[in-house]
Amino acid sequence: MATTDHTPQRICKLEKVVISDLRRFKSGEWLQNSKVSFLCVSASTFQFMVSVRDRFPVSGLRVEVESDCGLEFRISPIKRVFFPEEDTFLQDILLNTKTFDVAANTTSSFLLTANIPVDLQSGNYRIKLKLSSASHSDWNGEFNLSVNELTVKSNITDNLRTIFWPHWETFCLQLGLKLWGEEFWDTAEMYLKEMAAGGMNVVMASINSDPFRYPIPEQFHHYNFYPSMIEWRKNADGGFSFDYSIYDRYIELNMALGIDKEIECHSLLPCKTQAPYLSYYDEKSGNKVEFVTSWQSLEYQEAWQAFIHDFVKHNRKRGWLELITICPYDEPEDAASFRGVAHMVKEIAPEIRISAAISLDKAFELTDCIDIATIHLDYGFSIDKLKTFQEYGIEVRWYSCCVPNWGNTLFASNLIEAWRIPWICFANKLNGYLRWSIVNWPEDLWNNPAFNWPTGDMHLLYHAEEGPMVSLRWEVYKTGLQDVKLFMAALDTASFEQKQLMEVYLHKVGKAALLDNPLEMAEARNELFELLSESFHVVREPKLALAAFT
Repeated sequence: MATTDHTPQRICKLEKVVISDLRRFKSGEWLQNSKVSFLCVSASTFQFMVSVRDRFPVSGLRVEVESDCGLEFRISPIKRVFFPEEDTFLQDILLNTKTFDVAANTTSSFLLTANIPVDLQSGNYRIKLKLSSASHSDWNGEFNLSVNELTVKSNITDNLRTIFWPHWETFCLQLGLKLWGEEFWDTAEMYLKEMAAGGMNVVMASINSDPFRYPIPEQFHHYNFYPSMIEWRKNADGGFSFDYSIYDRYIELNMALGIDKEIECHSLLPCKTQAPYLSYYDEKSGNKVEFVTSWQSLEYQEAWQAFIHDFVKHNRKRGWLELITICPYDEPEDAASFRGVAHMVKEIAPEIRISAAISLDKAFELTDCIDIATIHLDYGFSIDKLKTFQEYGIEVRWYSCCVPNWGNTLFASNLIEAWRIPWICFANKLNGYLRWSIVNWPEDLWNNPAFNWPTGDMHLLYHAEEGPMVSLRWEVYKTGLQDVKLFMAALDTASFEQKQLMEVYLHKVGKAALLDNPLEMAEARNELFELLSESFHVVREPKLALAAFT
């Protein structure tokens, strides 16, 4: 006769749990050992990851954390996204949920972030973790956090001019918003706030309709379309007038969020070698007028000279004139047209600086009329040419777009390349960084974010009903910004011998090229903290037994 088993139903144990530094797992990847000790400093951000893998699905996984120093952690499950170039899935989206379902035989991770208080005393602290779920028994673990009490007063990264171009047309199409409507302003503010948290301090303003006119099939035109923030009107008497209502509100919003170092204005000519065109509302006919012309034509010169005169007057009145830069056209190929319109601007307003995202070779052709050269570190670039160009006294920044994989935030880029972006600035005396897109979302963002450009090239933030969700690539970039700030502050006060060691490190991780030897985030940051330990007398990491996690 069969006997009924009345014991409680057995619940599976989590088979694999690992604690690590920031990293990115593909579906089948795994680490064998947990990290048992971390190092950080006060007044900084501490981040680590906890990852899970099991033969069976894990339902409703939740991570809880407590510390003996009162730290409060933000816990973010990391969602995988399809990576079409490699036909696999890659961790990228930091979700705003508290629980997460883990598929069988898949590595899933949580990112945990805490702000270390400025007054937290130096010492060793214990961080305890509890993983619970609806399908598996609880898992408990802990690790050591060594904190060095350190107040960095230097605002060295404030000297960087950083800009991420927001594509508000695509933004509104994806979110179902009316461009420049009240709901747009409320929503855009949340995304601009996150961009400011990533160091963005330069406003990108489109001063005429569709300034780039990027040559792309009509059905995809919105991916590089920027609506004008200024209304151009040709009056019945033949003169021009301009409405700055949207422009003013947009600049004011950015300023309120700390995006206030510069206003980058686009553009007098379309990109590539296309003929320019004029677009305005004609009061006499009552119609919007658009037509192709040339930059030497009388109609072009009359319209743009009227605009520049009025634009200067308006921005001077608002107190913004010293912040204005104007880009004649993006990625210029024809030096003559660039020079022609740049000289037109300078004749009217010598105080306005001329800028462009440009290849280094083309920048050499335009040294007589460019004030800020934002160069690409791939097309015709070399360190020797950069050093020669910097001798002209022209301000030099850099930008990433499409290629290369290094110093970039593509899905194909190693995660450390996002961390290296601000390091490349300081190592090569580049005083700014531009990225051409941050919310230019492909149509099927969540399931297949592929488009004409490399995956990840178009976005660093994702959208949700409650506001922006950040990518792991964005978080790593921000960590690099924080780390280089600490490093540069230490460099200012280090001894001569220590400075020599730090300079070697700076030029290793900040190399404007593919790294000579592969470098992982943990390796780079551990070496960084060893250097900071010498400069700031940081508490050394104790050696703990791996048995703590068995």
